[in-house]
Amino acid sequence: MGRGVSITDVELFGFSPEMRQSGSAPDRGVKSSSRILVRLEAGRDRDGWGDCALSWRTEELTDRAAALRSVLVGRNLYSIEEMLRLDALAEAPLRCAVETACWDLIGRVCREPLAHLWGGFYRRRLPPAIRLRGSTPTEEVLSAREQMAQGFHSFVIEATGRPEEDLRTMAMVRGQVGRQTELRLDGRQQYDLETAAEMCRQLAPYQLQCFIDPLVEASPEAWKALARGNPVPLAVSRSIRSVADLVQLAKIDAIDYAGITLERVGGPTAARQCAVLAEAAGMRPFLMTGLSPGPTAAVMVQLAASTPALDCCNETGYTALYDDLLVEPIASAGGMVMVPQGIGLGVEIDPKKLERL
Repeated sequence: MGRGVSITDVELFGFSPEMRQSGSAPDRGVKSSSRILVRLEAGRDRDGWGDCALSWRTEELTDRAAALRSVLVGRNLYSIEEMLRLDALAEAPLRCAVETACWDLIGRVCREPLAHLWGGFYRRRLPPAIRLRGSTPTEEVLSAREQMAQGFHSFVIEATGRPEEDLRTMAMVRGQVGRQTELRLDGRQQYDLETAAEMCRQLAPYQLQCFIDPLVEASPEAWKALARGNPVPLAVSRSIRSVADLVQLAKIDAIDYAGITLERVGGPTAARQCAVLAEAAGMRPFLMTGLSPGPTAAVMVQLAASTPALDCCNETGYTALYDDLLVEPIASAGGMVMVPQGIGLGVEIDPKKLERL
């Protein structure tokens, strides 16, 4: 049915999505790093979309799009593995966006949602992990209340790197959400080994699901030392850039969770490989991303829906946006994200919203 389908055009759009911040009006939201929207075309009225975070200037996009056209136009849409090895896609975020757009197109050509192409709908509803947004412990609590009111029950707290403040935030949020809610603390690689070990000791009463990336120096020896006698489960995210990185983490035998970021590993194919390997190595994988206006969030949802290993709450970044670029938002109800059932990514880019960029 899709034999001989070729890529016929490439377009790039640049913008900065606006992020929700508890207690703030939209025009006061925090600006994220620039995001690039990739549109691939395969003949008349058939296109696929992807997005990623890249610090490209607007005036660069015309030339960068031309460079991508020179290597992608005319290629078989189904030759994804070959495309992922092109020098032009050496940057992992761009590789992720292009691959996402390819899969979106393939789904549209085949008239199937991506989950059907990746093994079927193992799940049709997904519990998301919500990253709390606030610059003080009190704002974090307000953010948690706002999300709990919508039915969400898994939260990620970003560490400031100031242990006393981070512990106070954890205590206040845990006191607000109760014991039935999952909490993760993202250390963002800000603590030395001694501080991280003391943090883990004091965090034990708060029953964290996991402490993500606590260590500045993430060497195997440091992880082993931190895990020794530690009551808090440990997670690695920022050090995972390939399947090979996960193999090395498995050898340490000290990591409980693997946070897989599609843009960091280079796309959904690599992310799925990482998830399966992590599960086989005894780690529980979950997906993470920054703010997505739609495509990356949608491909994560399709991936989690079709991959049994991804049974943790996954962090899409989608619920943090004031606005997106979709005709219909990715629906959620009762604290669960509904997996889009449409073809490809299951979502449609709104041309009017895109025009406003």
